[in-house]
Amino acid sequence: MLVERQGTYECFLATIGALVGESLVNMRGHAECLIEQELKQPLSWGALTKQAGENETLQQVWWRVAKTLLTRYNLPLTLASVPAGAPDNPTELPPQGKGTVLVSKRGTANHIMPFEDGYVWDPCDPHTGVSLERWLRDNPGWGVLTITLIEDSKSTGAHND
Repeated sequence: MLVERQGTYECFLATIGALVGESLVNMRGHAECLIEQELKQPLSWGALTKQAGENETLQQVWWRVAKTLLTRYNLPLTLASVPAGAPDNPTELPPQGKGTVLVSKRGTANHIMPFEDGYVWDPCDPHTGVSLERWLRDNPGWGVLTITLIEDSKSTGAHND
């Protein structure tokens, strides 16, 4: 899995790009085109994400753009949300397949990362995959909200734990 280093507030784009084999530059371009269609003016994905935390209208735009991107790449809409009754802080990834890990620092979704075959890649530092247990140990204060498996086919890749 190729995971590119995210820009500020771009973990969602970097994660979706890694899952579908699309570059972060292309993901950013798709998102910003959709944002401009929604707002009738240009705004970067990072700026939208930052401002959406403080503005309900921009939060709705963020969700519409995110859902459009997920639909475009045939990914489940649940990737960017926490289902009711989700288990508290799961720590194990499926040993095969790929998907996402949604993590939180204060109870709300703050970061999303792709995983493949039991290893997670953090778009903030994507050089190597690590076990989720190690990522949590290396990032104190973070907890897992959801793990979403999108594909359970066997793949290969080098991992460093």
